[in-house]
Amino acid sequence: MNQSRTTKKSPQALTQYINQYEHHLDLKKNTLIPFKAQLSQKVFNATCNWHDNIELLLFTEGKGTLRYGTENIEVKRDILAIINSQTMHSLSSEEGMTFCFIIIDNSFFEENGIDISSLSFERLTSDNETFEKCLSLHDAYQSYRAEKKFLCAAKARQAALELVIDLCTKYSSPKQTTGEKNNSSEKYIKQAMLYINDNYAEKITLDGIARVIGINKSYFAREFKKYSGQTVHTYINSLRCQMADRFLSQGMKVTEAAMASGFESLSYFSRTYKKIRGISPVYTK
Repeated sequence: MNQSRTTKKSPQALTQYINQYEHHLDLKKNTLIPFKAQLSQKVFNATCNWHDNIELLLFTEGKGTLRYGTENIEVKRDILAIINSQTMHSLSSEEGMTFCFIIIDNSFFEENGIDISSLSFERLTSDNETFEKCLSLHDAYQSYRAEKKFLCAAKARQAALELVIDLCTKYSSPKQTTGEKNNSSEKYIKQAMLYINDNYAEKITLDGIARVIGINKSYFAREFKKYSGQTVHTYINSLRCQMADRFLSQGMKVTEAAMASGFESLSYFSRTYKKIRGISPVYTK
């Protein structure tokens, strides 16, 4: 096996891995196959994120908690979660979970005459027929990526369209507008998460975040926990630990990763990392 030298990336370069708002630009650029369907690696904790496209999570192993908007939903094997557009969500599991995730760009709905912006989808299902359509899309998509043979793209598009029709027929309803106050609160929390994402390596305080987004500190702290399921302090530390994992995987030593992730001391990083991850940080090069 050829051994290539690992290039260390700057903290700024690695923020792409923790971008809470997912643009899905790769889907938008691929007009032929504007979707993807992949099996995840075992996930213990996923950062809260949101995006314009709907996302499907078909859980295949383990059990955990799906944070969906302001609610915690218990999920396990043979459950399909449908994440609506712009819905804040994250996944946590003590034992780890694996799942097939499917993201279909809104353009695919539109080109098939479906106004996705007017629809809202049920959050969970355990329907075997829908499971099979998800797995069929996964297989067709993977064949397209691996082979790109005659009809591979057409078969992947056919599988995607069959799944879209199934979802819209069984699980969709006209979208209901939410209250102005809730919309405002969610907007502030998303702004705060993006601010934390951009400044995780710097000193971040509750006062500072509230001042930047322009709301009362106490109200912000309360609404942040309501939407993220975590205190601001815990959320920041979780994000920093996730960034530290990325730095360690890129060849940084533990002390370097701790400093680059925004921790003020190695001892505090080690305690925090072990509390959140359950293990001590390890230099992986």
